[in-house]
Amino acid sequence: MNIFGIVLYLYTSLNTIYLTTNNVIPLYGNIDQDMANKISLDVNKQPYNRYIYIHSEGGYVESGNYIKGQIQNYKLPCITHNALSMAAVIFLGCEHRYITPDAKVMFHNLSTYKYTIPGLKRDYFDYIATKLNITHRTLFNYLQHDYYLYGSDIIKNIPSTMVNIQCSPNLTKQTFEKDGYIWSKCPNIRYPLRKSFGNSRCQSLGCKN
Repeated sequence: MNIFGIVLYLYTSLNTIYLTTNNVIPLYGNIDQDMANKISLDVNKQPYNRYIYIHSEGGYVESGNYIKGQIQNYKLPCITHNALSMAAVIFLGCEHRYITPDAKVMFHNLSTYKYTIPGLKRDYFDYIATKLNITHRTLFNYLQHDYYLYGSDIIKNIPSTMVNIQCSPNLTKQTFEKDGYIWSKCPNIRYPLRKSFGNSRCQSLGCKN
C-alpha cells in the first residue's frame, strides 16, 4: 500500500466527532487569566455534553491549573490537534482524550523557569509523571529538551482516541476573538481568519453592556 493509501485508510477508519454550536468550548491561544475566566464562564453556564477543544501553545501554570481543575470538576472530554506546554498538562486532566491524526503535544522542563513557585514545579512534575505512568527520572530525561509526541505516539503514551472532526455549518460561521485575532469556532479551520481591531478585554470575555 502506498503512502496515499495508508493516509486514506487512516482517515476513513476513524470514528468522527461532530461539533455543533452547543457542544464545544474553544480553548485557543495563550493560557492566561482572561482565558481561565472565559473557560470557567463557558463551562459553568452549561457543563454537560460538551467538549473542550484545545489549540494552544501554553502559558501561565497557575491559570492552566485553574482551567484543569474546572475540566476535572465536571469530568469534561477534550479534543486537540495542538497542545503544547501547559496546554498539554490540561489535556492530561481531561476525562476522555481525543486527538486528530496530525495532533502534537509537548511538555516543557519547568525547572528552567526562574520565578515559578517551588511547590508549583513539584506538583507539575508529579502530575505529568503520574499521568504518563513513568518515573521522575525518566521524565527528567525526556525533559532535557522539549518532549514532543505526535500522532500515534500520543496514543502509545497517553490514553486517548484518534478521531476525525466535522463541524456543523453554523459552528463554522461563528467566530471568536483571542490574542488579537478572529478565529472560526470550527477547529478544522486551523489558522486565524484575520486580525481583530478595537476589541476590549470585557468584550473578549463575553461581557454585555
